[in-house]
Amino acid sequence: MKKNIVIIGGGVAGLCAAIRLGELGEAPLLIEGGTYPTHKVCGEFLSPECLKFLHAWNIYPIPIPQAVLRTSTRCLTFQFPSPAGGMSHMHLDPALANHALKSGAKIYTNTQVKAFHPKKQATGMHRIHLSNGEVLEASHAIIATGRIPSYSTRAPEMAYMGFKAHFKDIASTGDLEMFSLPGAYLGIAPVENETYNIACLARLKSVNQWSSPRAFIENLLTQNPYLNASLSQGRNLFDQWMVASVPAFGIKQTPDWMDTFFIGDAAVTVPPACGNGLAMGVIGGRLSAEYALKHSAADFKAMWVKRCTSQMFWAKLLHQFMLNPRYGNPLLHLAQHFPYLSQKIFDFTRQS
Repeated sequence: MKKNIVIIGGGVAGLCAAIRLGELGEAPLLIEGGTYPTHKVCGEFLSPECLKFLHAWNIYPIPIPQAVLRTSTRCLTFQFPSPAGGMSHMHLDPALANHALKSGAKIYTNTQVKAFHPKKQATGMHRIHLSNGEVLEASHAIIATGRIPSYSTRAPEMAYMGFKAHFKDIASTGDLEMFSLPGAYLGIAPVENETYNIACLARLKSVNQWSSPRAFIENLLTQNPYLNASLSQGRNLFDQWMVASVPAFGIKQTPDWMDTFFIGDAAVTVPPACGNGLAMGVIGGRLSAEYALKHSAADFKAMWVKRCTSQMFWAKLLHQFMLNPRYGNPLLHLAQHFPYLSQKIFDFTRQS
């Protein structure tokens, strides 16, 4: 089969690329290794800058007006410039997939890419071998998956562990709540159906000091009195906490293949402390579609790296503060006395 544009990876970034291509008159083929819906270890928080795009697609996350940052001794409230949102992958991903189909995209689910052979010349075609036996030929490829078949030969070294669960009946105001804890940080965000997503990122060496990830997370929840009181009233809707190993964060070194666009985790992994991961997927997916139709892969890569470089610096700095309450306490103290600092940090961890 020959296609003009094939998208590899059907997460938020890949789906948003497919939708934007449909809006621009293109009919891409998207390859997704799993199916919809499925839970993912993720904060499920949508930063304000991406909501206008979701609203235009008739997707409406739960509004979140402000964030509350806590250590065991300090608390800081920050009101977003405009409301943020919360929506689980169980609802967000199918909504995006349905809109992509309505926009003209074709989606293969439960289909893996076994090999990807990039084109060698401008008039050539990418060759993509699928697990269903098909061999695709594509003029352009948008890669939105963390590991690239036939290129990523070694798994990245893991530095962190992520945890996720959905809770009901917790004591919460409906804000985004962020807790700085020893060797970890944890966020609580409202999603649909009066449910709260609880997501935690911890240093792997901190987790490994315990007999199991479950023992670690259960102990961690007792480290902050407010967090312990809030969750002790609730009930975990999962049989057990979801866990996933997480590599170090940063801008990826991607190959300079002709007419190939890297987005999402294939291009950048940003620390969840800044709360901008899903928004980057939405925005990056849209921009990759626009650049693909201009045949400007090199320009897209240069633009995306430039947009992400400053953001990554500040996101990593905030990430380190959140992992260590000894540093987080002075930061919250300063922000309480100089409120404009909170706005500056928020702006610095967004794409300009």
